[in-house]
Amino acid sequence: MVACWQRHFKRDAARALIAEHSGWSCDPFFAMDVAVLRHLWRVLTRAPLWLDTVPIAQAFPDWTLVLPRLGPLLERLGWTLNRDGPRLCWSDDDGAQRAFKVGFDGFKQVEALLRQHHRDLRVYEAGRVCRSFHRDGDGLATGLDLPPPAANRHFFFEGHRQLFGAGSRFVRYAASASAGQVWFLNKGANYAAEHPRRRCMCGGKDPSRPHLVWICEHTAEGRQNLALPTDRTQERLFARGADSWPRAPVALDFEDLVREFFDTLEGLQDSPVIYLATDGSSRQVVGAYSVVSFPREAAVATGNDDEDQESFKQELLALRLAAMGAQHLVCTLGWRGLVVLVCDCQAALGVVGAHTEDSFCELPLLAKEVRSRLASVDNVGHHLRRVWVPAHGRRPHWEAPSGLSTDLLRSLNDRADETARACMSRRLRGSARQAWWRTLESNSEWEQVAILAAAAAAHKLQLHFEAADSLVGEAAAGVNVV
Repeated sequence: MVACWQRHFKRDAARALIAEHSGWSCDPFFAMDVAVLRHLWRVLTRAPLWLDTVPIAQAFPDWTLVLPRLGPLLERLGWTLNRDGPRLCWSDDDGAQRAFKVGFDGFKQVEALLRQHHRDLRVYEAGRVCRSFHRDGDGLATGLDLPPPAANRHFFFEGHRQLFGAGSRFVRYAASASAGQVWFLNKGANYAAEHPRRRCMCGGKDPSRPHLVWICEHTAEGRQNLALPTDRTQERLFARGADSWPRAPVALDFEDLVREFFDTLEGLQDSPVIYLATDGSSRQVVGAYSVVSFPREAAVATGNDDEDQESFKQELLALRLAAMGAQHLVCTLGWRGLVVLVCDCQAALGVVGAHTEDSFCELPLLAKEVRSRLASVDNVGHHLRRVWVPAHGRRPHWEAPSGLSTDLLRSLNDRADETARACMSRRLRGSARQAWWRTLESNSEWEQVAILAAAAAAHKLQLHFEAADSLVGEAAAGVNVV
């Protein structure tokens, strides 16, 4: 990786930061692990064709045997595969059991957790983190002598990503925790111990990067509003750790909500047309969804505590609840009328309206459940109409399909959007995930100030060396230097 990206990274660049800036898919160890898990995800959500050709006793294989790399990988990660579901389970730092629901949670959530594992592993294994490397000797321009980071800290490099490639070369180097010290600026040279190019602005010998950033009095201006580091990752990688990614907020009882929703629908049986408008909302990976029924315009909204709280999943969950309502009306109550399903997410409508299960979807098993519920309504000869409505007043000249009111559809969609966003805001407020995001933002601000301070210190040392070169040249030419 270093050889491939040598134009952007120096030899002493932190390996974790090289992968962060170039993309973790370029890291062969991460790429191999994620490929194994992605293949597992694929076969669990879309059964391979060969399963139809084997005896029933072999139709439910132990995937750790079918995929030879899977068992060692799960053991190394400390994860387990629970076939009841199926679910991919792990324990967080608090000892709580957590799980990804295969086909109901997006694979990118799994990939993010795996990426975090590799990122933390690279940080804790970095030589400058796990070993002191603090130089002892009179007159040396050294940094602080700090301990390694505490166990179970997690690093995200948010500030590094913000600044990499956004400034001078010294900013880019500092964002990868490289260059900027005496050895970089004097590379290829063999100056004597007393040569001016081996002296810091403060007079110390062989100034290191930590010394320039955190100790040297001539660079103090760059760290005026910067809290001093407390461990080696802060001092040497300019990275602050955070707690592990917290669980989603606890959800209300789903069965109670469904009963309330069904009670509302039972009061609408006199109407020949029932509208069900759906929407989902997510912010800071806390989601909620809603269904608004019409006539009487009643709304229900909720969320769940699944790991995946992204907006697309909330859209599908809203469609699932609406499909359950349509099932109850048609299949249980025997109502015969028209159900108009209103949604502003074309992608969600596309995957639940697909005629084959092979159509691509991030959440194939959830989409399959919604399709199955909607199909059960269609199968009794009932007419179910799916309508897409532009969200948030977009496409002002859009017209509803024939026989439907444009104003009514837009109004129902707006109500569903407002209800979902209000529920999401209630779930987010005061949650562990909201607090975690605030910590991440604070860490990012600190990292950016530290990186800019390191870049400014490196540039200042370069100017100091250039001035020293001028003095040495003038002295060699016999010019009197005052």
